[in-house]
Amino acid sequence: MYIGHTSGHLAVANSVALKLAGITKETPDPPGGVIVRDPKTGEPTGVLEESAKGLVSKHISVVTEEENLAAFKKAVQDYISKGVTTSIIAGANKQGLIDLQRYQKQGLLPLRVTAMGAGFGGVITPGELGGIVTGFGSNMLKLGPVKLSHDGSIQGYTGYLRKPYHVPPGDDLNYRGYPATSREELTKRVVELHKAGYQIAIHGNGDAAIDDILYAFRTAQEKYPRKDARHRIEHAQMARLDQLDEMKKLGVTPSYFVSHTFFWGDQHRDIFMGPERSAMMSPLKSSIDRGIKFSIHLGFCFMPFYPSISRQ
Repeated sequence: MYIGHTSGHLAVANSVALKLAGITKETPDPPGGVIVRDPKTGEPTGVLEESAKGLVSKHISVVTEEENLAAFKKAVQDYISKGVTTSIIAGANKQGLIDLQRYQKQGLLPLRVTAMGAGFGGVITPGELGGIVTGFGSNMLKLGPVKLSHDGSIQGYTGYLRKPYHVPPGDDLNYRGYPATSREELTKRVVELHKAGYQIAIHGNGDAAIDDILYAFRTAQEKYPRKDARHRIEHAQMARLDQLDEMKKLGVTPSYFVSHTFFWGDQHRDIFMGPERSAMMSPLKSSIDRGIKFSIHLGFCFMPFYPSISRQ
């Protein structure tokens, strides 16, 4: 059994699933992820964080084309029944893009879709897209930014912070979470995509993650200046005022996940961030004061085009 958390950042697997994946006490944590272990025995508890999820999920059988189409039709009907006219898919893999094109030609796509190319896991490279860059497509289906991820969920203790969590998840009082990769590796990837002409959207919740993201965007612009690149930071949950100033300077657009404040504001104040930092959560007013263009989103879900997700 493998159950993914609604956030997409955590999962839990039972002992049979861990065995099938070959995860034992000796299995090292993968880069950008953690196999949670019993503090006394060191044995895996079954909880998997970030990239560690893939150690098990890659063994999930692929759905059939018929199953995928049925899931697609159900999702689309659910969307349009709620009045949704446009959907942004945050991380479409190569097969997902192919499926979307086919469904549109068959007249099965009644709402507008902007697909962000997945920049982690099944990485889509400029070469794989044949030089097709952000904006290619039609009014109904087009390619948006390439989506990268540089940290996780603050509620899941995987967000990457400059200062320690207010209440740490264990005995380490200096625990700050962790990045998905090094600043150097992130910058290398961003420069490559920026040079090729892509808009880039990078998931960053913690302020340390945002520091790295802004460094990467700044480096890319210094090496290959582009007007109105409109690079994005997805969620930008704990952005500091000095980081907002840098976003304004670079023309970076934060996209705030405002549901964080409604659903987890009290927990951020009392557990994760403490009163001072939580008061700056999702700083829309400070962005308005600086004339920063931003967007907001109320949540996300994975449209079931992706076999590894549908079967879960």
